[in-house]
Amino acid sequence: MKFQNKELAMLAEALLSLSLKGKRNRKRTQFFCMLQDYYQNVFQKQREALLQEYPEVDDEGIPTDVQFFEEASQLMEEYYYIELNQQNEDMILTVAEIFLDDELDLEVSGEVAIVFEKWCQEFEQAQKHYNKD
Repeated sequence: MKFQNKELAMLAEALLSLSLKGKRNRKRTQFFCMLQDYYQNVFQKQREALLQEYPEVDDEGIPTDVQFFEEASQLMEEYYYIELNQQNEDMILTVAEIFLDDELDLEVSGEVAIVFEKWCQEFEQAQKHYNKD
């Protein structure tokens, strides 16, 4: 499975907005924690490294180097990959079940509505992967 870095905050917010119980809640939380770990320990550190590489900022603390913005844009377009392995199977299939539920109580609009379809496609692919037997 793959999710673009620029989508991770929206995905996390969508996950946390759901009212779930029992196993669905536990597996959603497990999935969220995996996203959060990547976001904080990989993505944020890469962004901080860019800020150190391009330290020139304006009076408001906004980087001024055009190269910084090009690099940051590339970082946002990169993907976070989640392995479809046995260890992740139950978590991914449970979260897929949540996202692909026709009665999912999640209102999406704007940019989230566009990426929601991409997320559903990723979960459908994951289901196919695990259910190929």
